[in-house]
Amino acid sequence: MSPKNALTDTSHTRWSGDGFGLAVVSDSPLLVPVRSPRCGEPLELIHVAAETLKQAWHEPSAEVLWQTRFPDGAQVTVERSAQDEHRVCYGDRALYELSADRRLVRWALDDGEAANPAAQRFLLDTVLWWTALARGFELLHASSVLLEGQLIAILGPTGAGKTSLAIELMGRGATLFCDDVLTLRRNRTGVVAYPGPAVMNVPDASLHLTQGWATPIAPFADQHETWMAIERAARTPASLSAAIVIDRAPQNDLSMLHLPQNPLTLMPWTWGLTNIGPSARKSFQVFADLAEHIPAYHLSAPTDIPPAVIADLITSTLQIKSKAN
Repeated sequence: MSPKNALTDTSHTRWSGDGFGLAVVSDSPLLVPVRSPRCGEPLELIHVAAETLKQAWHEPSAEVLWQTRFPDGAQVTVERSAQDEHRVCYGDRALYELSADRRLVRWALDDGEAANPAAQRFLLDTVLWWTALARGFELLHASSVLLEGQLIAILGPTGAGKTSLAIELMGRGATLFCDDVLTLRRNRTGVVAYPGPAVMNVPDASLHLTQGWATPIAPFADQHETWMAIERAARTPASLSAAIVIDRAPQNDLSMLHLPQNPLTLMPWTWGLTNIGPSARKSFQVFADLAEHIPAYHLSAPTDIPPAVIADLITSTLQIKSKAN
């Protein structure tokens, strides 16, 4: 069944949802609750046998686009074929193949078990945002929330506390916009942000703060976190109101200061396929537009300060009257 048919013929659809600017349908049930109607560009997911994908990929000289090691220890590799298909390897656990037209992802697990939580989390997180990137969206390494009508992006490296701070702000009435990856696209009216999937990786230390707006999907004890479905999550695109770069170190004082209106302020936190040629120029235009229209801040904090104190500083600086205030 083609991606086009998947969107009109619901007899083969076992799950549907959206995120990163993509409207997704799947022929296999996924652990995340269904979201309908879907918003975004169409993408179909098809679960196949592992041998099917291994036999279909005959690219001994495929170009390696990205390699990294995930916190769970899995080596992640993305390769591109001569036909512009992308293959994503999640260690020795799962394979994902993105079609050249970017409308179809076929995926397989070595054990054949489609309900594997780690493989599904990787699919609805990394594989989806990689697909958005391959379609021309821009990505920022950021968690984002909507609070009192303002879309706030929290940028920083892994371990900076972006998710914990987002959870603290959600306890004050905010709505989740995305966890860890923010999707952007520039159109005739400016830069638009697209919400991520309605899921979140919640540190075990913050689980008690999520009562009433999150439901556990699967625990990941080795990473001290739980994959959660978020009930209070954004559904429609929005314009950014502010970007906050977190800098946490033991010697830091607590402060939040304006950053220069310069596109280079945000570009260190971008994820992209290339930093040269037309793609780099397009990215620069997006972040030049953001720099012109939204304020950016540098938030310095010591590592031992509670997220609640940082949230107080953010809401005070941005003059937001949250529930905690």
